[in-house]
Amino acid sequence: MKTYLGPSSYSLVRNSNTANKVVLFEGMTDMLSYVVLSKEKGININNTDFVCLNSVVNAGRFVKDYEEEKTPTYERICLLLNGDEAGQKATNLLQEAFKEKEVRVTDCRDVFDIVKQYNDLNDFLLKKRSVAVNMQNIDEEHQELVNRCFKELKSVVSNDEYITFAELFNSLTQQANVQTLKNKI
Repeated sequence: MKTYLGPSSYSLVRNSNTANKVVLFEGMTDMLSYVVLSKEKGININNTDFVCLNSVVNAGRFVKDYEEEKTPTYERICLLLNGDEAGQKATNLLQEAFKEKEVRVTDCRDVFDIVKQYNDLNDFLLKKRSVAVNMQNIDEEHQELVNRCFKELKSVVSNDEYITFAELFNSLTQQANVQTLKNKI
């Protein structure tokens, strides 16, 4: 549910007065997911600004404000909009609008398999977290074996099959010790 007081607009989050890069998101949860992922991966985002469009209809407004120099100028714009039809249309609009400008615009969704595997960045984050293998109930002797098995499994099955198996594995290990798990598999 989205609620607005007054006209809808985008939100500009300035991390630095000298930022040379901006990342555009469709929604606030995607922006927060990016911050979480950057922190987990040790990526410094201090010199990166963020724009949350709050709706794809605000893509044109951002372009207009950029052209009228109402926003900072950037060397690079990274687009991380949703993978649906509206997100694709807004991505196309932004790429076309900045084609003749002295700014490099990149559709960064493929880095996170948005469009092919995930709906948006938050979906990517949630599903990646759900496939983390729970080693809490596995003794050290068997942890290496489980890690090797999951690494091999990931290389031979689809992402959806891997997620299903990891969820099954995690559900079994939450209530069982290694001996019980051996008996069920």
